[in-house]
Amino acid sequence: MTSAVIAIMLVLGSAGVRTAEAFGVLNDASSEFYAIAYLAMFLIPICGARAVRERLPWWTAAACACGVVAIVFVLILNAYPFVDVQSPGVFAVKILGTFALVNACGYGFYRVRRRR
Repeated sequence: MTSAVIAIMLVLGSAGVRTAEAFGVLNDASSEFYAIAYLAMFLIPICGARAVRERLPWWTAAACACGVVAIVFVLILNAYPFVDVQSPGVFAVKILGTFALVNACGYGFYRVRRRR
């Protein structure tokens, strides 16, 4: 599954664009996946299991809230093209669309496996 996602990203990310834009799409889309993993990590002390939250000092949740804000900014800034692109809107759609599509596939896989 991972290889298929990467192959699709390589083909769609570089379709009809210059090298810098293709690299930007692939790099930013992959950064979105790292960011979502960190977002999940930062959310554990804020809204995770009660047994975990009760054992942590209060300042841990405050520090993690700062991490959540930073990761949200990363998610938003990854959709902004910092290189010269033909269409900034199309660039953002490619980044956010890839992120949404892969996470939807992951959620679908989770739901199917959970039914068994």
